[in-house]
Amino acid sequence: SFGSVSVAMVVVQVAWLLVGSGTRAALVLNPRLTRAQIRLSLGTNVATGVGIGLAAAVLAPPLVRALAPSADPLVLTVLACSIALYGFSIVPLALLQRQMRFRVHASVNAGSAVIASSVAVLAAVAAVVLWALVLRQVLFQGLLAAFAWAAARRLVPPARPDDPPARRDRVAWWFFALGVVAFLAYNVDYVLVGRFTDVTQVGLYALAFSIAFAPVTQIAWQVGKVL
Repeated sequence: SFGSVSVAMVVVQVAWLLVGSGTRAALVLNPRLTRAQIRLSLGTNVATGVGIGLAAAVLAPPLVRALAPSADPLVLTVLACSIALYGFSIVPLALLQRQMRFRVHASVNAGSAVIASSVAVLAAVAAVVLWALVLRQVLFQGLLAAFAWAAARRLVPPARPDDPPARRDRVAWWFFALGVVAFLAYNVDYVLVGRFTDVTQVGLYALAFSIAFAPVTQIAWQVGKVL
């Protein structure tokens, strides 16, 4: 179960990169953020998320076979919902980071994680282990978007007559390129393990990797995000 979800998440994380495409960092760094730019970014992220989510759901069988032939493609089909939901959370989380509302940002993430994980644990106790993992991911993305907008709605700047026309900030592509490099560095190994072993070994490897890198992801990366 853990292996099938780990393989599907490789595809989902590629999709997240394409949906985000550096938007969050570009919004944080923009010296004069306007309402029109926020509307443009939100529309682009949501439309891209829905489109890529649908594509991932339709192409799930060949994608999963290419990564780990023994994994369950239905997992990716359902997890594609999280791709669409991800597009809704990028802009509000960027607004919270831009205003340095890190306490609220952390509360939004923690609240979403606790609720989604609690529901997943109940599903696992009911012996639905595989779908508990999937449910947790989809529910987390939905809650994250809802909580983030509830926290950031007052941070959206009002429309002004002298606002320049909205356009995509070129700096976003550099952050997108950085994201691609980071993704390859941390995910190519999953693909190799999946291709040359089986889905059970992918699950064990993914679990070990998550535990080993917890100090990096939960401490070092969070400090870096604040800086």
